[in-house]
Amino acid sequence: MFELFGKKRKANFPLPGIDHPAMGHLSGASGVLQGRIESEHGVIVVSINADGQPIEASLSLAEKVMKNISALNDRGRGLVAADALDAYNSDWRFGERINDGGIMEMFEKPPRSKAEFCASLMLSMVQVTGSERVTLSFACEEMSWKHNFSVTSLDGVDFNKVRIDLHV
Repeated sequence: MFELFGKKRKANFPLPGIDHPAMGHLSGASGVLQGRIESEHGVIVVSINADGQPIEASLSLAEKVMKNISALNDRGRGLVAADALDAYNSDWRFGERINDGGIMEMFEKPPRSKAEFCASLMLSMVQVTGSERVTLSFACEEMSWKHNFSVTSLDGVDFNKVRIDLHV
C-alpha cells in the first residue's frame, strides 16, 4: 500500500454483521459495527469502532456500557448540566422565532434548575472506540436549534477522565 510520511495507512475493512444479546443486530461497515437499541425515550444509535485493536476488546467495553447504560446516562446528563447549565440560563434560553404572522419576535424560556436541564437531555448515541473510549451524545429538547452535547470518557465506563463538547 502507499506510505504517507513513513506510516502505512489503515485500510477500512468490512466487518461481518453480528447478532448480539445486549445490543441486537450490529451491521458491519468500514471497520465499524453499527446498531440501534430501543429505550424508554426512543432509539439510541450504537457505534463500535475497534480503532486498530481487536474487535473483542471494543465489544467487551460496549457490553459493559449496555449493562450500565442507565447509570451512565444519568452520569453523562449530570456532567453536561454541570458544564452547560449556566450558559443555558444566561444566554441560550433567549432567541428569535417567526410568529404566525411571519414576523420575527424575541422569546425567552424560563431559567432551568439542574434537574430540569438534565431532564431535557435525551441520549441519542453511544460510541465505543477501542477498549477505553466511550462517547455518549445527548440532544437537548429545550433548544429548538438542537444543541447537541457529547461526553467522552477516556477511561471506559468509569467516566472520571471526561471531555464535554457542544455541537451546534
